[in-house]
Amino acid sequence: MKIQGLKRITTVAMFALTLGFAIPTISHADNQPADTTYSGAIETLYSGTFTSAVAAYEKLTHSPAQQLVRTNAKYKAWLKLMNASIAKVISSIAGVNGLVPSPSYQSSDSLLKKYLADYVAYMSVMKKLFNNVGATTKTAHAQLVASQKKLASAFSTDGDSWATQYTIDSSISNLAAPATAPSVTFTSGNDANTNLFTLFATVIDDSNFSQKALQVTSYVWEWYEGSLTSTPIPGTILVKDISTPPLVVGLSGIVSGGTYFFRIAAVNPTGQGVWSSYLSTKIP
Repeated sequence: MKIQGLKRITTVAMFALTLGFAIPTISHADNQPADTTYSGAIETLYSGTFTSAVAAYEKLTHSPAQQLVRTNAKYKAWLKLMNASIAKVISSIAGVNGLVPSPSYQSSDSLLKKYLADYVAYMSVMKKLFNNVGATTKTAHAQLVASQKKLASAFSTDGDSWATQYTIDSSISNLAAPATAPSVTFTSGNDANTNLFTLFATVIDDSNFSQKALQVTSYVWEWYEGSLTSTPIPGTILVKDISTPPLVVGLSGIVSGGTYFFRIAAVNPTGQGVWSSYLSTKIP
């Protein structure tokens, strides 16, 4: 049986793979030795063994021999190479899949395992198509092709998710105390709980500061009433959900016409970051 259109289908699927998942290179050692071991193994296995096996597989999908009838000697020779190639890809996946995640890479590792599971399933379907296993009718063949397309979409999406999270985890594993401070906007009004006239400072992410990327665990701040020579009023707060800025802190008992100053610094697991500049606002 000659399966028409298989070359086009496999080429499109592999195009998504080869363009989508570049491994970020770690520029320096991670903060923990276990993280360095894990990221180094990812680079060696994924960027080396796995991608070379995938490249060899993709090259075979471009061979005109796959469009020949299955009884043709050239097709049989090509099929033998293809089966060996698929086995090598799956074997290389096992090497990556067997890695034990280190502390900083727990989130991305779970996504990696899901991506690879989908990819193994995809390769298994491709092997069935190439070997005409379970595709003895047009309906059965159409079902396999539909499964192939679904799995190709799944591993492409999963691969994107993993690559994004791996980059985040890589940044986390190389954390230093925040070198930037968040931006702040001011508003004033009665506090809903105390009914006191309150100055609110809203802490926001911007292009220079990301609470999530910096893994901020808490903030410290100082209020000054009237001038910077006044006694600072300090405050601190823990971050409950790193994914949900903004943070709002307030100074109660302010007066109309008063001038107030504020500065803030972020804290992450490696220490306190830099203070922001002194920010001032005058209450109407």
